[in-house]
Amino acid sequence: MSDETINIEIAGHTDNIGNENDNQDLSKKRALSVKSYLVSKGVTENRIVCVGYGEIQPITQNINTESRARNRRIEMRILK
Repeated sequence: MSDETINIEIAGHTDNIGNENDNQDLSKKRALSVKSYLVSKGVTENRIVCVGYGEIQPITQNINTESRARNRRIEMRILK
């Protein structure tokens, strides 16, 4: 990102398999991993906010392997 005025949110998500608290932790770790990568590529650390949403914001129902895989994701949002 070359525009130093742009901040981003990295949101981690999981499927609904496993313990809800563990999924919350996993989603946060997923987001922090992406942040670490971006910082290693030169993005200023304080421009990135990480949030773990766990299993509470699925984009599809967790009814089979494929749908659960879609819910295990990272989303990035531009904050101003």
